[in-house]
Amino acid sequence: MQKKIFARSNQNGIDFCSNVLEGSELKAYFNDNDEFVAEKRLAGPTFFLKGIPIGISGEARKRNKKVGLAIGIALMVLSILTLEFSIVLAAFYFGFLGVKEVLNFISLVKLYRTPNEKGRTIAKFLAAKQKVLNAYAKKDNSVPNTEEVKKALPFSKDCELQSTIRSVVHVVLFTGVLCLSALDTWLYLGVAIAYLILYAFETKFSFLRFLQIIFMQKPTDKEIALAIEGLRELEIMESEFGECFGEDSIVISFGDDGGFVMTMAMHFGCEESGEDEETVVIKEHIEAYDDDDEA
Repeated sequence: MQKKIFARSNQNGIDFCSNVLEGSELKAYFNDNDEFVAEKRLAGPTFFLKGIPIGISGEARKRNKKVGLAIGIALMVLSILTLEFSIVLAAFYFGFLGVKEVLNFISLVKLYRTPNEKGRTIAKFLAAKQKVLNAYAKKDNSVPNTEEVKKALPFSKDCELQSTIRSVVHVVLFTGVLCLSALDTWLYLGVAIAYLILYAFETKFSFLRFLQIIFMQKPTDKEIALAIEGLRELEIMESEFGECFGEDSIVISFGDDGGFVMTMAMHFGCEESGEDEETVVIKEHIEAYDDDDEA
């Protein structure tokens, strides 16, 4: 089995998991005292959403829904005045289906790039996380050092935001395709086929991953150090509990090819580790980096 690591950034750190310990996760973060914490959660049961980014608040979603509805009505009224069926169709699609997607995308960008009271942003942890995972893969699954991480690219096919980016690009391009439906039939057919091929290739190869830069900010040494230590702690957890997931465990995964996978694992104990609880939580505190040491 080829090892695969998944990770998701948040406001204070990064969550890691791998297919070695399905259903388990390691949460690497800075606590209120600015200390690094590696919290290891062995399945029992636990849930880890792969490919799902930190979401915007319910209040923001309700606001976007109202604004989107207002924009949709305005676009429909204006499009009807053009007396062009293709424009009306495109306005209907974008106004009542697409504009909310775009507004949620903008809110998500704002969420990622807005600092908390400690001055940290999800955007910095996102860039650090992806740089570390790319450097890790380049070293044949060996934990990289800081210099190797800094040289690595911050883009990834497995980024939790890739499906979100793909959805917004789809909305914009498909709206354009609908607007062009009034063109010559063969020309429009060619445009539609080109769009379908483009979307299929993006779904398979994620060649628009460079757009992830919209959600990123340059990480400091502090975010990079957290990502490296979190990855190292994940490997330690795998070596400690990897043998526990055998006949005494049930692991169920379900999802689709769009990036959404939920894993539920139930752990019934492991003689090798001496643990008999359903859930094992380990916390390790490592002295935090001083703010003055940031690059």
